[in-house]
Formats: sequence, structure tokens, C-alpha cells
Amino acid sequence: MQMKSRFSCLFLIVIFLFNQPISSQILSGTVKDQTGAGIEGATVQLVIADKTTTTDTEGNWQFDMSSSIRMHRVINSSFSAAFRKGLLEVTIHKPRLHVKVSLYQLDGTLIDRVVDKMLPSGHHTINPIKQSLAPKIALIKTEIGGTVTFFKLPVMAGMAGRIGPVVSKEDNKTLLPLARTSDVIDTIKVTKGGYQDAALAIESYSSGPHHIVLKKEGVSYRLPPPSYCHAWDYVPDCIPGNANSACGGVCYTHNACLENETTKPGADVAFICPRFMLHSPEMIQAAIDDGNEEYLYAVVGHDVDKGFIDGNDESTCCQCYQIIYAWPSPDNDRQVQKNPDDVSNPASAVPIPKPIIAQSFNTAATQNTFDIYMGGGGFGAHNGCGPGLPATSTSGQYLYESYPEEGGYSGGVKPITHWSECKNQYQWVTEASLGSEACQDKVRETCNEITHADPYITEYARNSCIKANQVESLHHANWSVYVRKVECPEGLTRVTGCRLQYQGLPKVDGLITPEQAANDPSFWKKGSNGKMYETTTMEDCCRPSCAAANWVERKGLKVDPEYNVFYSCDRAGVPFTQPE
Repeated sequence: MQMKSRFSCLFLIVIFLFNQPISSQILSGTVKDQTGAGIEGATVQLVIADKTTTTDTEGNWQFDMSSSIRMHRVINSSFSAAFRKGLLEVTIHKPRLHVKVSLYQLDGTLIDRVVDKMLPSGHHTINPIKQSLAPKIALIKTEIGGTVTFFKLPVMAGMAGRIGPVVSKEDNKTLLPLARTSDVIDTIKVTKGGYQDAALAIESYSSGPHHIVLKKEGVSYRLPPPSYCHAWDYVPDCIPGNANSACGGVCYTHNACLENETTKPGADVAFICPRFMLHSPEMIQAAIDDGNEEYLYAVVGHDVDKGFIDGNDESTCCQCYQIIYAWPSPDNDRQVQKNPDDVSNPASAVPIPKPIIAQSFNTAATQNTFDIYMGGGGFGAHNGCGPGLPATSTSGQYLYESYPEEGGYSGGVKPITHWSECKNQYQWVTEASLGSEACQDKVRETCNEITHADPYITEYARNSCIKANQVESLHHANWSVYVRKVECPEGLTRVTGCRLQYQGLPKVDGLITPEQAANDPSFWKKGSNGKMYETTTMEDCCRPSCAAANWVERKGLKVDPEYNVFYSCDRAGVPFTQPE
């Protein structure tokens, strides 16, 4: 019998291993998120070997591959099976045996059930392909008389395949040449709640270590516009207590740090929104959606540096800045310089942190610095964050239930300043000292004192605090930086609530290194003080200045008609938004 039907676009390219046991060895790797932090509790599975483990607190995993794992020819008293020239050949020695053949993707997804029936004694040839498949390496699973065996089946475009799974030996007279491709022995599959699944094909159990990055599941950050009634220091056309006037006669919003019920009766108490902080899920997702994964998104306090980067503006509110790190501040954090005794040729003792796209959200900073909001970043003049500390809020309310004492002073939870565990014998900071177990244990212990009534916000703040103090991401330091104003990315403005109209500024581009910025004339090398601009850090939890239209449109800034101020939040961390 001739083949009655052919696929015109499929080559079957078959590679199989015969009796190749894997000697005792360790297969290992890590699971991290997109910021480089290890993910604890992720499930790691070897699909073919049918092994499963979970990651430790640092995201590490390993398998002991001491047991033999084979993909091979089977010969026993009941039957023999082998894979030759794209076909599975089975010889049954018993009167009848139950034969099941299935086709899988390497991630364990079933493609097709090829055979599931009793076959009589004799020789049988089984073609596993009954449908057109995209080029891939598939897996054939056979179960014959209760014995399970696996065969690899690379499928590549270009050769005909036969329809019909079971044929006699005589039917297979027209077989085309087979080519060879690389082996894939197994697939590492990783899952974790809140993250997208990931899979990695491997060619050997002795390969690795394998580093797998999980992307967070899409985070929803788009909200209705900021609430008009919370967007003013005093609402226009509002008469206090007059329900028929604007905003029902509630004409004010409390800044949790500065005001109280006596000065503004009946008003909502407003705080900063935790969604703004460095490393928040909303900020990370917005950067991904904007195609700016090489940057972190942030908000900063920054006052107008007239005649320099801010020109003739009256307010920096809602302006965006591309900030590229050069080296630790020779004036403020020289202990992180390669040679703190001589900073005439500045250079960092730790890796340069990821660059930032930042939007200005606060005033009363300085014109020569960009004050980045992060967990445990430091109070400054006010404290709306934590109770029981010397600085208190005028409203008597605080964003968090508890807060570390170190979080409020000398730059906040800042190991390069506070703790000898993070420095060497000369009190200098090095990669080894900052990355030491003693230092990082201290960081985690202190950051984990931040507690909010909502566990998710607790996680936001602790995560931001910890990540900003890592060797590879030391944003919690004062750095000398190159800066330029840019058009705000759309996703960033949807996190913050404020979007300026088009200004003709450069768009964010791929410039990320200090060398690139130093050679680009659009970046400012010095501010009005004759020195490079610098970053500082903060978390005072107060309502942002730029949450009030008094500092935005009333300062002459042209804004989106709806998204025209920063969001402010209630104590639960929920933004005040316009009713839908």
C-alpha cells in the first residue's frame, strides 16, 4: 500500500538517546524577578525527569540527578520498542498488550493522543504525527504493558509526514532522508503565584547553573483622574459648610504632616501614595509597558534651578528627568568611592545603579538635587510615616503602623552611613562589605520593621527599602548624576496622575551609561552651584506639593485637562480619584 496522504510542509527530524544513564550530579540555578531579586518559594520542575523542588529565600534551587534518567530503546520479554527514521517500531511478544502513545510539548502540554488500544502479537509501526505542527522539539511518551518510555522528536518544516498512526511494516516504503539537530534532554519549568510561568530547554543535566527570570503578572495601575476636590489647597467656588457650593462645601484637604482637624474641619487626611515608591509593582509594570525596562521609574523632590536645567519655569511639578548615575557624591558619600582619601578622580567602589526616569512630585527640596522617594528613604523636615518617633505629624495620623527608628534620620535606612557591618576596617564601603551576610541581614531586619495595615503595602515598602540597598542597586546613596529633562512616558504619568502637555523635549532613549551621558550635549553636567547634580533619598509620607493645582497649573504649567495633578492617598494607600 502506498501512502495515501502527505503533509507538504513538514520534516520529521529525529534524535534519540540509547541507554545513556546520567551519572550522579547536581543541576542547579536561580529564579529571580526582573529587578534581579531572588524569588522565594517558586516551584521548579524538570518535566521529563518528573522532579520538583522549590526555591530558597535567595531564589536558589537544585536537583540531585543521582538516579538514572534514560530516553532509550526498550527490550524485555513482553515487547521491544525503538524509534527509527521518524517512526516508532514496536514488537509485541505476548498475545495482546495495551499500547498508549502520546505526543507532548517539552513543557508538558499534551499535543495529541496518538494511540490508545490493545495491539496483537507481531510488529507494528506507529507514526506519531497526525497533524501539521510548528517547528519544535516534541516528546513521545509510550506506555506499553505498563512500562513507560520517552523519545525525543524534533519537528522541523519541510518534509511530508504520514497520516494514520498504526501501519504494517510493508506500508513504510517511502521514507525521506533525516537530518540531525541539537539535543534537548529536558525542560525546566518554573511557576510562582503573581508571576508569569517560564520554561527553559536544556541539553544536558550537567549544564548550568541556569538563571531564570520571572516576569510579574500584569499589574493594573491605570485609574480615573485625580479627584478635583482633593486637588487644591482651597477649592475654587467652595463655601465651607455650604453643600450647594463646589465639592459640597468641603473646601480643603489635610496634609497629614502639616494640618489637623482644627485648621481644616471635615477635610480628608491625605498622604503620599505608596504606588509612587521606587520598585513598586505599578512603577515596574509602567516601565515595561512603556518599553523602558532598562530604567527604573521614580518620583523626586526637586526645586527650580532657574537658568540651568529648569530654564525659566516657576515650578518643576510633573516635569520628567532622565537621570544617569556617574559616581558616589564626593561631598556626601565619599566612603563609597574607590579611593575615599582622594576623590579628585572620582570612581565608584560598587556597581553603577540602574538609571532612572523620574517625575517631580514635591517642592521644598533643593534646586541642585533630586530627592528620590523610596521605602525607608528618610524623613527630612516632616514625619507622616511612623508613630513613636521624635518627629510627629500635625494630624496625629501616620501612614504606617510601625517604622524603624533609623528610617527617619541621616538619610533613612542607609547602611553605607549607619552600620559598621557594611564597611571594611577603614570604614570604607566595598562590594564585599555591602554584600556581606552581616550587612544584608541588618538591612532586611531593619527594613522589615516597616509595617502597614495592608500587607501588600507592607511588602511594597519593605521590598523598596531592601532593594535600594543592594550591591547591584545601591540607589540609597547620594550620587553625582547626569540629568536632562524629557517628555514624560505615558505609563509613568498614569501611575502618578499628572501629565504635562507636549513640550518639545527629547523622548527617553537608550542612553544608560555615564560615558554616553557625558558625551551627549543634552545632558546637564553642572547645576547653578557649579557642581554636578546629585540624588538624595526621602520618605516622609506627606501629601505631595504637586498634588495641589496651586503648584501646577497656577504656576503656568500646561497640563492634561483631566490628569493635571499628582494623586494623593488616604491612610489605606488608596488614591483619591474622580467618581466614575
